[in-house]
Amino acid sequence: MQSNDLQTQAHEQWANRPADERFRTLTELADSREAAWGTTEDAEVPAGSITAHVTAEGTLAVAGERTGLVTPTSWSFEQVANLAGAPSEYLRKLTNQQVADLLNYGIEQELGKVPMRRGRILTVRGGDDPTLLSLVSKKYERVGDHILARWAQRELVEQRGFLNPWARAEAWGVGAIDQDWAEPFDLSDPRMNYLINVPSGTMVAPSGLYAGDRDMFCFLIDPEKTIDDGGGNALHRGVLFGNSAVGARKLWIRTFLFAAVCGNHFIWGAQEGEQVDLRHIGNVQETWQALFAAAVDMLGASSQEDEELIRKARTTVLGGDGVEPVEHAYRLSMNARTWLRKKQLSEAHSIAKAHTDRYGDPDTLWAMVNGLTQLSQAQTIASKRTEIDAGAGALMLAGVEHSS
Repeated sequence: MQSNDLQTQAHEQWANRPADERFRTLTELADSREAAWGTTEDAEVPAGSITAHVTAEGTLAVAGERTGLVTPTSWSFEQVANLAGAPSEYLRKLTNQQVADLLNYGIEQELGKVPMRRGRILTVRGGDDPTLLSLVSKKYERVGDHILARWAQRELVEQRGFLNPWARAEAWGVGAIDQDWAEPFDLSDPRMNYLINVPSGTMVAPSGLYAGDRDMFCFLIDPEKTIDDGGGNALHRGVLFGNSAVGARKLWIRTFLFAAVCGNHFIWGAQEGEQVDLRHIGNVQETWQALFAAAVDMLGASSQEDEELIRKARTTVLGGDGVEPVEHAYRLSMNARTWLRKKQLSEAHSIAKAHTDRYGDPDTLWAMVNGLTQLSQAQTIASKRTEIDAGAGALMLAGVEHSS
């Protein structure tokens, strides 16, 4: 399960990743994924040459021109099913022989379509049991997880002092806690003082770094530099990023400010920063580092600059001269070309009124932006949350600029 919700995205990874996809450091993650990368080979084959088979042992296998039989992973099976125009969830309910017959029939029927005339790239892991990791078009440009991890180690950990935050160790679900990783929780420890809702003495461990054959996901924070939100509360800097070398997701990075992290990696009080999402096509291998660096540069702005932005947002009062606060915010959002609707701004204003202890004067730009952030967290559709979060960030910048 993968979510775009900033509050829950890291938690879902913490709660669901198996033990062999969890790493203590980026270097360990990079070494593991580079070793796995070294066992793979890309084979370009005509789309029409791809066939499904049932082996003598009764298992499902796939073959292409100049390739032997390879066992598909759960993810590559979905890709082969998509190539055949067949729903993978339905196929999973059938016998392997039925699946093979339907896949072969579907691919044959699709041969007349233009995309099918082009080649496909099969990424295969060799060994005694060759495995099909992915099936993608010739346009697909693979970026190795290890390359992204080493970039983050250099740019974020070594140059900026970021680290992967601690979390409750028992989430691993692998029996006894590994004593080489886990330590009793200690709020006075600067490596842990951003954690909340963790009883003293609870076993915690470095977490937030995950990678497997399908994708990688990383959560890093800056534990040292804090930003005053103008109300005496400290905000930290955080970054999420990830990739898939097999076509399961984009190459992406997301920066933000946050108030605290729970022991199960829920992120609280998050304020959106920059977000970059890149498809694995074209010249992505040459451009992603520059684009990610730009996002990190924005994250690396001085604490004074961040605090000044927040101070201005707290002191910028919406409304006046016969204009209601919601109407004023709506005009600002229109000028910023956001997709925010007046109803959403009205709901955000109501939330701000109900939380004056947290956001202060509900008619300020700061209160409106935080009301929108809280509103987005209540959305069940990921695209709606992303839309509101992006609109809130744009509104804050537009409001501060307009007040200057």
